[in-house]
Amino acid sequence: MSPIHVGNRKISGSLASDPVGVSTSAGSIYYNTTDDELKFYDGSSWTALGGGPSGISQADPLTSFDQASVDGVYWIRPTGISQGSEIRTYINKSEGNGGWALAWVVTNANGDGADWWDGDSSMSGNSGTNHFTSTTSYFGSTLTNNTKSNAKNILFNNYQFSRMMIIENHSGTMGVKQYNMNTIQTFAHHFNNQSGSDLVANVLKTSGSFSTFNTSNLYFNFTLNNDGARIAATTASAESVGGISARVDGNRNYLWKGNLTRSDSNRNFNNDGTTTDHTVWIYVQ
Repeated sequence: MSPIHVGNRKISGSLASDPVGVSTSAGSIYYNTTDDELKFYDGSSWTALGGGPSGISQADPLTSFDQASVDGVYWIRPTGISQGSEIRTYINKSEGNGGWALAWVVTNANGDGADWWDGDSSMSGNSGTNHFTSTTSYFGSTLTNNTKSNAKNILFNNYQFSRMMIIENHSGTMGVKQYNMNTIQTFAHHFNNQSGSDLVANVLKTSGSFSTFNTSNLYFNFTLNNDGARIAATTASAESVGGISARVDGNRNYLWKGNLTRSDSNRNFNNDGTTTDHTVWIYVQ
C-alpha cells in the first residue's frame, strides 16, 4: 500500500514544496498545502493531479494564461504556438480580468537606441530592421514586468489576441489600461494590414495616470506617410501624434519623434515629444 503524505516538510532550514527524505514509491499520493494540489509520485518525480500544467518547464507549459496561479515568469504554449516553440514570458494576474501575457516592450529608457521603425518602407531614409513587420526579429526577447529595453517575443507574430493591456511608466508615474479589441488578430497582422484604424471596441479597465495612453482610442498605423505613429493614442495636432513610433511628414527629421511620444495638449512638430524614462509593457489575452 502506497503512503499518503500531507503538508510540507522542513528540510535543512527551508520549506520543501514536495516530500523530501521520506520513503516513497510509485503510486504515492501527496497533498501539497502550499500549492493546494494533490500530487502523484511516478517513481522519479511528483506530478500535479488535475491541476493542469504548471508552466515551470518547457515540457509542461501553460496553454492558457489563466492557468498561472500568481504573477511571474512561465513557460507558455497558447493557441498559435507550435509544440517545441514554447517560450518563457511574464504573466500578470493581479491586474484582473484574467491572466495577461507580456508580448512586447517599448521604451526610451536607458539610452535604448533600438528604433522599432528602422527599415520601415513607409518612411524616408529607411534602413536596418523593421521590428514591427519582421517575422524573424525577436530582439531583447527575455521579457519581465520590469524590463526597460525594446523587445518582443513570439506572441507578437503568432498569437491572435482579443484583449490588450498597456502598463505605462512615465518617470515613475504608472497607468494601466485594458482594451477589448474589435478584431482578433496578431500584432504582425495589424502592422502589415491595418491603415489608421481604431481597433478598440471598449476599455475594460483604467487606473493611474498616463503621459501617452490617456484616451480610449488606439489607431494602428495612423497616417504613416504623414504625421502619424504605429499606434497613435491621439490624432495629429500641430503635426504631432502621441503614441508608439511617431514621426512627422513620414520621416524623422523633426523633433517630435521617438519610440514613445507623449500626448501633450500643446504638442508641436518642432518640440521634443519624448521623455527618457518612459516605457510601456504590452500584454495580450
